[in-house]
Amino acid sequence: MFSAKVPLLLTSLVLASTAGADAHRTSLTSAMPDRGLWTRTFTDLIRTDQPDHWGNWNLDTSITAGAIGYINTNTGEFERIGIVPNITTSKTPMSEVLKLSTEYVTTSQFNVNLNNKLPAQEGSTSPEIGTTVQWKFKKSGSIATQWAVSAHERVDTPVNAMKDNMTWLQSEAAKVNMYDSNYGISQGFGMITGIIWAKSGMNAGSLSDTATWSITGKASNIDSMLGNGSAEASFLKTESTGAISTHTWPANANSVSTTLVPIAFSFASIDGTTIIPSWIGMINSFQIILNNTHGSYIVNADLYYNTNDREVHEHTQLSGGLTRTFGNIPLDADHLKLELKFIGMINSDYYTIRWENPLGHWLTGQRHVELHGYWPGPTSYTILEEQFADE
Repeated sequence: MFSAKVPLLLTSLVLASTAGADAHRTSLTSAMPDRGLWTRTFTDLIRTDQPDHWGNWNLDTSITAGAIGYINTNTGEFERIGIVPNITTSKTPMSEVLKLSTEYVTTSQFNVNLNNKLPAQEGSTSPEIGTTVQWKFKKSGSIATQWAVSAHERVDTPVNAMKDNMTWLQSEAAKVNMYDSNYGISQGFGMITGIIWAKSGMNAGSLSDTATWSITGKASNIDSMLGNGSAEASFLKTESTGAISTHTWPANANSVSTTLVPIAFSFASIDGTTIIPSWIGMINSFQIILNNTHGSYIVNADLYYNTNDREVHEHTQLSGGLTRTFGNIPLDADHLKLELKFIGMINSDYYTIRWENPLGHWLTGQRHVELHGYWPGPTSYTILEEQFADE
């Protein structure tokens, strides 16, 4: 089960334009939030488990594998304009519960009498016991989400599919002013490469510092709706206090969904003609940040990489307490090699770090290399994004 509670951080994502989405069972009282509040926060939550995915808070059913369009990173929403022709995909069945929330959210569950909510059954006088699950929100902007994840669908060889259709993609990007004949396609335009599908679940977000939202139904149906049972997923009613925005699947009370719904997706974008797999935001170039504030050694650093069929060599030196950055590394750079020399009085320590192809792997475009060691003691380094240390 994917389960997490994270700090309430409303991350700013970065791009352009507007986006539409299907509003499956949306209820909203009081004033509207800034556009994208829920999607941005939902994406932050999704990335605690799937760092290269975008959240689909609105349950926009136009989000399908192979769909092309652009992401408005002010809102985090996807605007579809078409689909890559002759696309093929592979779907991996899953049976997981995705349960996430920000801080300031608590959940409770209790039994209720459903007699007044269900048709009377002939000859039956015993109460019909159901269940209510309630979420309490103690801060505006907090959200909770719980889904019965059913499958993960991926486009087969997405980079090849985009390369094979580059001319067509350029013409489609031009329709939304995201293509320039001199530069190429702008980042933010691209193709959905993967979908996390769910069979049922809910999103709820609060615009009040005190709010509640609850869902009621037969215990077996509610359990299934939230991913914990095998009965049909359904509910009888929802109730709320305060300003609440919600999306549920199935979309309506007393109904059963017969299709899956996309709750998150991965996306490949294009910079000029360079395809960026697993795109999560603007990357103009790669950077390697060396941090020597943890030690006192003088460190020589040499970076080598290939770009445009030539090898580039850059050098820097940093003493204890300083940082240095190898910046403006082109997006098409590959076969990166970083050599570190911790200079000793007699003997020096040497380390070599290699990255074959950062594109699609360095999601933020950066690697932070932490340098450790106080002379004349032992030395080491740590790559923060990879949680890997070489002692």
